[in-house]
Amino acid sequence: MRFGKVLCVCTIAAFISFSALAQGLPQASQPEEVGFSSQRLRRLTEAFQAEVDKGAIPGAVVLIARKGKVAYFEAIGFQNRENKEPMRTDAIFRIASMSKPITSVAVMMLVEEGRIQLLDPVSRYLPEFKGVQVGVEKLNTTTGNSELVGEPPRQEMTIQDLLRHTSGLTYGIFGKSLVKQAYNAAATAWMGQNLSAPLPTAIYGVALLMPGIAYLLLQWAIVHRHGKQSRLTEALGRDFKGKISQILYGAGIVLAYVNPWISVALYVLVAIIWLVPDRRIERIVGRE
Repeated sequence: MRFGKVLCVCTIAAFISFSALAQGLPQASQPEEVGFSSQRLRRLTEAFQAEVDKGAIPGAVVLIARKGKVAYFEAIGFQNRENKEPMRTDAIFRIASMSKPITSVAVMMLVEEGRIQLLDPVSRYLPEFKGVQVGVEKLNTTTGNSELVGEPPRQEMTIQDLLRHTSGLTYGIFGKSLVKQAYNAAATAWMGQNLSAPLPTAIYGVALLMPGIAYLLLQWAIVHRHGKQSRLTEALGRDFKGKISQILYGAGIVLAYVNPWISVALYVLVAIIWLVPDRRIERIVGRE
């Protein structure tokens, strides 16, 4: 739990600082110059190195900046553990779920401004969560089957719980517990009942298209910022699969009102295309 808190803080700090670093931040002469402790920052290195040593992660790059200067910038562990290739500060990472650090930073800004408190119950801001129950699987001795029973939580879900993944909320796509089955039934019932109807099929296509558009915008921003001769731009290449995916999604949205099953086939085709691993970045990095 202790390292988890450190990792969360570092992730948020690194996300802010890498963005700032792109603008060319100067290096602080000492961390104390911007209000940090050199001794305590070394604990970050030790904590991440411990995770590398026990095999939890291959490596990490951590950057922290404050008052317009970089206070801490370290590469720890390996880019490739098998080849003993050391991590570099300019290593390229494949990342996902980046809405989490953005949201976490936004929440902590609200905490700093005194608008919310970490220990506030979520129901204070989202009344729909007031009185929410916890799904518990219990054995029915009569039937011999497990049943889902709702019970009051031991304590209310807090803002802090949301930030550290201890809220009890679940995804519907992982596991086969009764809670997740109930989640899927509630969340996808409308889609399942109207699978061949134009509107839900088109909406599903829009849900697929939006992240794709965001991905293309991110690529444009990278090329614009780093230049057409940069390693990142070279790694991105022409991105045939990315562009064809957006075309197929767009066609699926339109064709949903002609024949929804054609749209479903196009969505499946895109999924099949991406089953083939995209090795663009690995090829560029491996060449060096």
